[in-house]
Amino acid sequence: DDVTVGCAVTGGTATGSGTDYTLASGTATIPAGETSTTIPFTMVNDSILESNETFTVTLSSPSHASLGSNTTYTYTITDNETASISVTPTSFSLTRGGSAGSYTVALGAAPTNTVQILLSVASELTLSTSTLTFTGVTWATPQTVTVSPRNDGSFDTMAITHTITQTVSTTITGFAALTPSPVTVT
Repeated sequence: DDVTVGCAVTGGTATGSGTDYTLASGTATIPAGETSTTIPFTMVNDSILESNETFTVTLSSPSHASLGSNTTYTYTITDNETASISVTPTSFSLTRGGSAGSYTVALGAAPTNTVQILLSVASELTLSTSTLTFTGVTWATPQTVTVSPRNDGSFDTMAITHTITQTVSTTITGFAALTPSPVTVT
């Protein structure tokens, strides 16, 4: 006779129903004459930077067989996203009284909470913003910073180099340890 055994997700930190994995509770069948079967599940590859997560499958109620002492199996989903911040370009030139320049900042993975990048520069330049805010919804859209020279006689492209510093403000593991490239304006 075929052997059947109940299987159900009974715990863990991962979310089922297609969020982190797909595994329907139900019955696994071991055909007569065989000693094992496979309980299929699918991992969901998302772009969210998160810690490794687990889910636990418990076997129960066998027919035509008995269960051994180990009826609970825990699986670990290892996250494959890496926190990164890209800045393009990292240098450009401006002319006093001339047109503004710009650069973009983008995240390489979706954060689980807000990531802010705080910008600062010497007073000879004006930035379109002092804070870039990325969320789990907006993370994939690069944000542009416009940089304008002050036309007050204090900005001289031939003699002065300015550095726009960028500091990450977040508690999210991975992003909190990053230092975005500075932008050099001459």
